[in-house]
Amino acid sequence: MKRFLFCLSAFVVLLSCFDEFDPKYPGVKEFVEKIKAGEYDYYEKDGWGGQGELILPRFYEEQIPELLKYTADMTRLDMFPTHTLSYSSVSPFSSAWSAPIERRYILGECLLWVVEGIRNGGSYGVGYPFLVKKGEEAQKDEESSPILLSEEEILDARERYIAWWQDNRDRDWRVVNPLDGSPYDWYAGWY
Repeated sequence: MKRFLFCLSAFVVLLSCFDEFDPKYPGVKEFVEKIKAGEYDYYEKDGWGGQGELILPRFYEEQIPELLKYTADMTRLDMFPTHTLSYSSVSPFSSAWSAPIERRYILGECLLWVVEGIRNGGSYGVGYPFLVKKGEEAQKDEESSPILLSEEEILDARERYIAWWQDNRDRDWRVVNPLDGSPYDWYAGWY
């Protein structure tokens, strides 16, 4: 009987391990669920052993189709993990914020940024997870902030990423920019 209870307990513990999110081997669905629920809290340590920046898990080429499925979701987020140089893994309303603050993060746009990071050979996209208008439309004068895309424009960018993946997944997809020929670009902080 003791052996049975021990085996049952071990089985329950083993099952509970499968429910935990592992940022080293992330599942797209689990990541999206945690981000949307405001429960994503994986931080790297700072140089003094304390809590550092919120970290983005490493996603891979095989996960691009699943990431693209979630990019139609226009849920507004208070936080999204970004690289340290952007300072934007904090709330866009904190004093450390240095990106445009016209609106909060949008899940689908952030996930397109993750796909862009995979295309560029890393975890993080360029700059911030905000799509902006480029060229003459990017800003009206030197003092203006870049113009962030509307939800409709983000969905248009999404269609460009889906077409890029469908057309290039069996080729050298890293060298083809999904936003080429569009009036969109990723906000890099120096417009």
